[in-house]
Amino acid sequence: PSAADVPAILYLGLVTTALTTILQTFGQRYVKAEKAALIYALDPVYAAIFSYVFLSEKLGEAGIAGAFLLTFAALVSQVDTLKYISGLLSNISGRLRPEKKS
Repeated sequence: PSAADVPAILYLGLVTTALTTILQTFGQRYVKAEKAALIYALDPVYAAIFSYVFLSEKLGEAGIAGAFLLTFAALVSQVDTLKYISGLLSNISGRLRPEKKS
């Protein structure tokens, strides 16, 4: 690398790698593991949004579908999905059962 590249290399090494890792480690002390994993899993979505805003990059159809799926999965994971579905199924099965005649 030339002397002109040194500031960029230092920035990439110190700010975008070391500082973000330190901040992530610090933040995970105060956030539940499930929430931290969810935030970390959405990194590609954040990256796509920031690249659109700051660099005017555009996602293709596959990128948009992937961002939608990740966001949808994140939303679903925050709802007590199994309990909700179980309640729906029990309501449906209760309506489908024939009434017993005495």
